[in-house]
Amino acid sequence: QTRNPLDFKEIFFDDQLAIAMSVEEGDDKDYQIAFEYDLNAKPPFTKNRRFRLYAVSGFCVCLAITSLILGTIILFREQPEAAGIEMDLNSGAIWEAKVEMAGINVEKWFVQFVSVVPGASNTTSIAHRAARWIISEDPMKLQYYAENLIQRYLLVLFYLTTTNDGKMPWRSCNEPKSGENSSCIYNRFNRVPNDTIVYDLIEKTSWLSGKHECDWVGNMCDENNRIRALHIMGQNITGTIPEDLIHLPFLQSIRLAYNEFTGTLPTVFASMRQLLSLEVHGNNLIGTFPSEYFSATSLQVLNILDNQFTGTISSEIMRLENLRGLH
Repeated sequence: QTRNPLDFKEIFFDDQLAIAMSVEEGDDKDYQIAFEYDLNAKPPFTKNRRFRLYAVSGFCVCLAITSLILGTIILFREQPEAAGIEMDLNSGAIWEAKVEMAGINVEKWFVQFVSVVPGASNTTSIAHRAARWIISEDPMKLQYYAENLIQRYLLVLFYLTTTNDGKMPWRSCNEPKSGENSSCIYNRFNRVPNDTIVYDLIEKTSWLSGKHECDWVGNMCDENNRIRALHIMGQNITGTIPEDLIHLPFLQSIRLAYNEFTGTLPTVFASMRQLLSLEVHGNNLIGTFPSEYFSATSLQVLNILDNQFTGTISSEIMRLENLRGLH
């Protein structure tokens, strides 16, 4: 059967292109209109390949940035410190991470700190905490080559140890709080003739302030700013007597009387050849009097009364030929 020639139904518009579709004769009743094609038409965003590529890339970038921010927050979030004299592991570790990211090389400081207090390298120790204070918090901002670096570090360590990093402050002249200056009202211990204890209020300089450590109340230095005496009496100081004072090479007098020190009398003080006076009376020290002190021939004053020592003092005490006062 011969097919009829194909006819074309054409539709024209001024600004549009119409599609002409071939139909067989007699079938054009089913095609009343042609499909119009818009030259400016674009596919939906969701079907645009370039859009999908940009969307996926943007999502990945946002996810990476979010992960980085969350990781940084977790890394540098302050952790609560554990009870007791030991610091929380993260306190020292996070600090070291921060200074490393800031490009600060603290190794030169720590080489010196560790040379006198090996525990300074332990991020959980109070010795490390004292090092962090010197490097990052000290208003004096000492450099690692400062002449008084070790002296100041050891006195900071003494304060932080006896206050449990500030949690158990002394009676007076503690580290200044934010907004406070270096001045403080010191409660100076005074025992009057009728054996009554009173406290005289005098203006002094706070510990851990921006002043030179020789100005901190209770410290006495020579003309070269080398500490010769540490006299902190009646300040309700608790804990054991810090042994790191032994590393102060010019310290001649230690007076820590009428506090709340516990534990035993440190034997290491007996090896301080320059030590002339040791007064720890009026505390809660226990045990027997250490025999090591019988070799401390430089001692001139030794006062250990009003403690909880047991036993008797050996006649070897007579070896202390320079002793002028024994109580």
